[in-house]
Amino acid sequence: METMSGEYFQLSSHKKDRESERLIERALGRSVHLQHVVANPRALRDIVRAMYDKKYQAKATVMKAGTPGDMLFVCAKGRLLLRDLARNVIRIIGPYDVFGEMSFVCSGMRKYTVTVDISCKLWILTQRDYGIILKKYFNFTDEDYVNYFRSIPIFEKFNYQNLLNIRNLATVECYPEKAKIIHEGEYGTKFFIITGGSVFVSVRDADGREKEIRRLKRGDFFGEGAPLHDGRRGATVTAHEPVECIVFDKFQFMNYLADLEPIRKAVSDRRIEVVDVLERNTEYNYIELDELEEKGIINTCYDGRVYLVEYKLDSRQEETFALKTLIKANIANKSLKKYIYNEKRILQQCRSPFIARLYKTFIDRKYVYFLHEACLGGDLKQLMEKVHQLDEKMTRFVAACVIEAFYYLHSRRILYNNLRTENLVFDEKGYVKLVGFSYAEQVGDTQEDDNKLLGDYSSLGSLIYEMIHGCPATSDPSHTVRNELNIQFKHHISKEAKSLIKKCWRRTVIVSEIRNERWFEAFEWDDLQKGIMKSPYKPKLQSRTDLCNFQEIRKDKETPPDDLSNWEGF
Repeated sequence: METMSGEYFQLSSHKKDRESERLIERALGRSVHLQHVVANPRALRDIVRAMYDKKYQAKATVMKAGTPGDMLFVCAKGRLLLRDLARNVIRIIGPYDVFGEMSFVCSGMRKYTVTVDISCKLWILTQRDYGIILKKYFNFTDEDYVNYFRSIPIFEKFNYQNLLNIRNLATVECYPEKAKIIHEGEYGTKFFIITGGSVFVSVRDADGREKEIRRLKRGDFFGEGAPLHDGRRGATVTAHEPVECIVFDKFQFMNYLADLEPIRKAVSDRRIEVVDVLERNTEYNYIELDELEEKGIINTCYDGRVYLVEYKLDSRQEETFALKTLIKANIANKSLKKYIYNEKRILQQCRSPFIARLYKTFIDRKYVYFLHEACLGGDLKQLMEKVHQLDEKMTRFVAACVIEAFYYLHSRRILYNNLRTENLVFDEKGYVKLVGFSYAEQVGDTQEDDNKLLGDYSSLGSLIYEMIHGCPATSDPSHTVRNELNIQFKHHISKEAKSLIKKCWRRTVIVSEIRNERWFEAFEWDDLQKGIMKSPYKPKLQSRTDLCNFQEIRKDKETPPDDLSNWEGF
């Protein structure tokens, strides 16, 4: 044993040959979580010296989830399996691999279990010896912490006291390669700054497939949207390699970080950048207006029509779309341009299976055009006219689709503000999608803006009432219920449905908890989100150009005048 001088405790020392020392040095040098330690040659020498070897037979458990991370392991021979809580193998460990370092470095609990597949030999470092080495070589001063944080780009303009406060507020979390750090759609309370490793950010497209939109590395951050807006995660973040993060919870983020100018500016720049990335990934950008063949009229809209159009790349590839055409002169005369620009800007951000996708826009002398995905199952208004009222099963399904759309929009601080039966359309599977974004609005972060968003849920209560009763709850065109005591419920309405409707009207429904309302008890939200839940309503369609679910509409014989006003940037 080696006796350490002065204030240090006795460090363990275990003899090993040079080949074993090289193996340990090489393995530790590959670990993201130990780079700041092994970069010091003397610290690395002491770590190698302190590690001892141990042999394990096949099927032995080396590390167990839920236990303290008090040892770090380097594999010298054999093979081990790292499993998650569901017993799925997520990593195969072999010679030169380090494992257990995340919980070891962070002094946390194990998140994974490691079992032996082929008899192995491991080199082991104890938390005790690691602590002695840290104290010997890394007894940081305040100046050391400040310099370290300033090496991370987002912190480089923070003042001295800000950085010392961050040291006291933050915790460190570590994640293995391929770990899902946050999930799109989940309710989030943490803000992450990457201090080691890298991640990739992905979003689900209209078909539910994950699409990578960016990579983040040391100094980048993620997760700011949900703590800022009490919303759900707008994307999934996955570890591209082992990752170490400084983590702040919602309370710390909102009460300390969110108002600091470097954070505010970075968050604002991030929103613009992500929208730009999504716009560049727009599908069907190659389609030109004169390549679209009209097949019929789907519906009418303010100052225009919605046509079913077909695009033929060749005889084997045919696509159908909904083309909304708006008369420019009418829009200009009614001073509605800002709504058209706003609708385009907001829809270009949206990638949700519960919102009708906007692919491209066009403009000529007479019209502006929005090229949308075609939803040929008809709209809820026409369905209600046929059946008069819906049973609670069908009502619940429609409401759930709307809730998913609202979750998506509100997490991006977008107010829909136009929930009507005619703005809910069915796709070929019977799933509901939102259309009609002319009154949508990007709101801020104030309490007043939060109250605006709750207005969408007030209109949801009115929609549920109308679907079950077959008539609106009020004659107010906005469907706003100002005094629920004047509203009568029919006897067949369940008490759970009444309760939810009233909570929506009172704006006391908690957005993050609406899925747990008793009316939705046993509803399989995951199946809905994945698109595998069977809709109670399946539209009848003979082909991709079948308009049988829409009322016949005559073509407008009048030709609108040219409009030569300024539409710059559309």
